[in-house]
Amino acid sequence: MEIRNNDNVKDQISPNEIEILEFIKSFKNSNIDEFKKLTINKLFQSIKSLNNNWLISEKRFKSILKKYEYLIYPENFYYSSDIKSFIPSIDLNLPTNLYLKLNSKGKSLFTKTSIDSNSLIFQELEPLFFIPPLDHLNLMKLGKACIYCGNLLLITNDQSSLSSITQSKRKNLKKSNILNKLDCNSCQGIWCSINCKKKDILHQYLRHSTHHNNKIKSSQWLKFENFCLENNWQAGFAIGLIQSYIIFDDFPPKKKIIWDSLATVGQDIRYKAKFSNNNELKEEKTNEIWSNGFELFNSIFNQLENQFDDLSKYLQMIGTYNLNNFNGSIYSIQSNLNHSCIPNCKIEFIGNNLIEGIKLISKRDIMIDEELSINYLNNSNHLLVERQEELRIKYGFKCNCDRCKLEINPNGSIAKKVRKLSMNSDNNNIGNNNSERPDIIELTKDMKDFELNVDGIQPIRRKSVRFDT
Repeated sequence: MEIRNNDNVKDQISPNEIEILEFIKSFKNSNIDEFKKLTINKLFQSIKSLNNNWLISEKRFKSILKKYEYLIYPENFYYSSDIKSFIPSIDLNLPTNLYLKLNSKGKSLFTKTSIDSNSLIFQELEPLFFIPPLDHLNLMKLGKACIYCGNLLLITNDQSSLSSITQSKRKNLKKSNILNKLDCNSCQGIWCSINCKKKDILHQYLRHSTHHNNKIKSSQWLKFENFCLENNWQAGFAIGLIQSYIIFDDFPPKKKIIWDSLATVGQDIRYKAKFSNNNELKEEKTNEIWSNGFELFNSIFNQLENQFDDLSKYLQMIGTYNLNNFNGSIYSIQSNLNHSCIPNCKIEFIGNNLIEGIKLISKRDIMIDEELSINYLNNSNHLLVERQEELRIKYGFKCNCDRCKLEINPNGSIAKKVRKLSMNSDNNNIGNNNSERPDIIELTKDMKDFELNVDGIQPIRRKSVRFDT
């Protein structure tokens, strides 16, 4: 690394962001052990001492680090070895042609029979834990969105916001729901259907202080809920609901047994993959949210067995949710599917309503004893390095799927295997003209995404697990 120390400071310069970032990367690569020990303040002092002709304030230096925070985080931190899971002792109602198996990835879902392309493999008509979108919470509490599922109760033809709907329409809507007995007698909450009202078993316990029970304090729940809303904390909101569902579950506690078997790792460990231990800019705020959220969480539940005796168990629950949720909710079977950048399956929603469930569809012919896989990524058009980085941060592993191997070494033997998968998929698509299909090497040469599904069937991308606090 070139050191720019110069006693003559007459030619002082104001470095731009790129110069600063490039020097930090160079400094990190040549002093990795020292770099790991530095706080931001000490890093600034070191950079200034090596570039004493730079005109840069500590405030600007910190703002640049905050803007490009990934540059100072550990680039090769993987936490897949810290993730634990096991096969639950309770029946998951798997289709008879599927089975779970523990391997180096943890739990994996395999097929006992061959499966044709574009076949329905399974469907889950309702999640293990349904979690409504946090950003609809205020509308839900005002009776403008379903108090259970969060779906907007009335939207105009031009898709305008609820605020633009006339008062008369709102009155007519409420009158209609009252006639259908879909409004709550004790709050402004309204359900969008009888189905949602039946499923909303927690409503009376979480939202009505007049409903006495020995398990939950509704006044504390509302404080916790508002705290999550203020901090835009979907994961915190979710685990509050999940813990509530668990304590009101029947015996034997099926929901808890399945939840405990899911892939799990502490959120503080996941945090290390994205944020350095020495990143004061993020760490202080995050620790404050965790600590305050932990205190409010425990205050909700009356019985000690439903509280957590230390912060680590609370963070474990947050990590479990972030690893396993699909579109915000937790599904018993879907949560066992592992990732591939060239998956053999895809997930689709059964209906337009969030509570109508999901289904798994094969994207190509699947062989006996082959593992079922889906794509975890929001955008599979990303370059190899971008996919690997997203998977490392959000899921803790380095992807070694056939597509990643091919893009690392497009002339290797794995290319033949991937090409064969593509050809098999094409041969099973009636009416396809294989001569018009681009070669798999050509498809991946420019790091473009490719699909092995039937023409005309648009894939529903898995909503990537959000890296929530």
